[in-house]
Amino acid sequence: MLIIKKDNSLLRSAQLKMLTALIEIDRLCSLHNIEYWIDAGTLLGAVRHNGFIPWDDDIDICMTRNDFNKFINVASKSLNNDLFFLQTTQTDKNYYTYNIPCKMRVNNTEIIEETELKYGYYNSKSHHGLFVDIFPYDKYSTNPFIRTNIERFLSKIYQLKSISKFKKISLNKKIIVFLLSPIIPKIMLNKIKEAQLRIMNNRKTNYVYSAGIETPFHRAIFTEEEIFPLKKISFEGYFFSCPNNIEQYLTKMFGANYMSLPSIENRVSHYHSIKL
Repeated sequence: MLIIKKDNSLLRSAQLKMLTALIEIDRLCSLHNIEYWIDAGTLLGAVRHNGFIPWDDDIDICMTRNDFNKFINVASKSLNNDLFFLQTTQTDKNYYTYNIPCKMRVNNTEIIEETELKYGYYNSKSHHGLFVDIFPYDKYSTNPFIRTNIERFLSKIYQLKSISKFKKISLNKKIIVFLLSPIIPKIMLNKIKEAQLRIMNNRKTNYVYSAGIETPFHRAIFTEEEIFPLKKISFEGYFFSCPNNIEQYLTKMFGANYMSLPSIENRVSHYHSIKL
């Protein structure tokens, strides 16, 4: 069946398919002592709706960098490959979103996102199943200047690499990307990233957590105590890991009024079409 904007009953069916991927992630993490937590709209949905936000079309989870690397290794060996596919630039050579490092895809489904068509980076050869976004979290300096201008610098390069695959961008952006993207080849960029990560994530004091240095997200900064120790929260009738201080976490992400529903015109999904 094909969803063309926007059939809520079929979106609900898609959400329940995505839920199976989250359950599989939880299974693998429990078996291998890997910590994760639900994040962003998924966490907000758990608190405000006891499950998915009705118009949400993905799931977001996070792991510390060490657990993220461990999960990639574990999933390559133990994932139920009949049902799911772990998508990275290594496992899917046609996946070019370098700054979103990992997705758990549901096999035999398809979601095409509006941005893929808007910016012209849809690739039919890439796996397009419904997905869970899996984000690494890194330890950043407590110094805002170092955090923003040095440690987050690589995110701009990764963004350039991703934008280089866009076919529908302005001429000015095309010129900028054409000139700057080749300066650091992807292999060298990954080596620089790994060297920087070793320094950052070996910190024992004076650090805060935020989304990985390759990702485009840096809207919220968290202390160790705001995330750990992890708790459990109900989501669609199952219990999943969540941050220690949920109220502070969501306030930093969405503001103090996070429990208030947005206006009707802002209750929008981001997909173009879905096949189940």
